[in-house]
Amino acid sequence: MNNKKLKARDFVTTGIFSILFIMIFFVCVMCMSFIPYTQPFGLALTALVAGPVYMIMRAKVAKPGGIMLFGAVYALVMFGTGGGWAIPVAAVAGAIAAELISCAGKYRNFKLNTIGYAVMMVAVAAGSYIPLLTMKEYYLELAAGNGVENDLMTQIVEFISVPYLACALAATAVCAVLGAVIAKGMFKKHFIKAGIIKEVN
Repeated sequence: MNNKKLKARDFVTTGIFSILFIMIFFVCVMCMSFIPYTQPFGLALTALVAGPVYMIMRAKVAKPGGIMLFGAVYALVMFGTGGGWAIPVAAVAGAIAAELISCAGKYRNFKLNTIGYAVMMVAVAAGSYIPLLTMKEYYLELAAGNGVENDLMTQIVEFISVPYLACALAATAVCAVLGAVIAKGMFKKHFIKAGIIKEVN
């Protein structure tokens, strides 16, 4: 990298990909929310489908601060759309962890970028679903304030358990890795050009 500082173009690129990622997130969560039993796997589906978006963003903005900028945008949107405080906090914490992990590979190591992505998505999933066990009343009130059907949230809160959430978090990690692998297949030439993966003859 000739210039390690984020430029105006990097902010715009990160912003565009962040919004695209968030749009995919809302669609995936909505699709998984029709049935209470699948709702905790909304982040797993997001991690899979949005993996290529995140990884191509890493290729285009392979500079310090890019991941934290993504996390900040994600956190602000989640908070602004009534997601409470736990999800934004988890998103920022996950983005910081992902930033440190990717930084260890100078932002151009596919494996470390993938691990960072998985860690970040698991953190967001934890911030989204663990409070349903620890702050049930708060989230029922939050959901009611956001116009979510009370019966749906009540069912989710009632059946969610520690083992079930552990499965959801594990699924999120696995789907994040799969999403990154899919991205590698889709954008192999771009990743080679960006120096994230090496060309194999």
